[in-house]
Amino acid sequence: GRNLELPHIPPISVRGVLRSEVEGHLERELGRYLRAPEVRATTTIRLAVLGSIGKPGFYQLPADLILSEAIMQAGGPPGEISKSVIRRNGEDIVDTEQFQEALTAGMTLDQLNLRAGDEIFLEAKQKRDMFTTLRTVAIIPALIVSTYGVGKLVGIF
Repeated sequence: GRNLELPHIPPISVRGVLRSEVEGHLERELGRYLRAPEVRATTTIRLAVLGSIGKPGFYQLPADLILSEAIMQAGGPPGEISKSVIRRNGEDIVDTEQFQEALTAGMTLDQLNLRAGDEIFLEAKQKRDMFTTLRTVAIIPALIVSTYGVGKLVGIF
C-alpha cells in the first residue's frame, strides 16, 4: 500500500515519494524512531504481460527489473518477436520501434515510466515450415477430388 506499518511506530506514508527516493525517505522517517536505520526497499509494479507469451497474466514485478527479464518471468516468447508494444488504457505508450530499442538498451520498467495496470503485449512471428506449407497446398486437390467423388455418388456428375 501507500503506508508502511511497523509495530510500535506510527504508519509512515510513501504517498508522492518517487521510486528512486523510497530508501532515503524511509531512512529519514525511521531515523525519528530508530538509531541509524539501514533500509533496503524494493518497489514493485503490477503489470499485465499478454499476447504470444508462455504464461500470460498479471505479474507483480520489481520496478528496477529489465524489460527482457520481465518478459522471461512470464514464460518468454515462443519464437522471434515481430510486434510488441506497451499499452496504457488501450493506447500504445511504447510503440514497436521504441520497444525494440528498450530491449536492446536493457531499459528497466522504471526507466520506461510504467505504472500499475500497464500492459506489455507481445506478438510473435508466425513460424512457417515445409510441412505446414505442404499440408496447405495438399488440401486444395483433396477438396477438388472429394467434391467430384461425392458429386458422382449423388449423380450430379
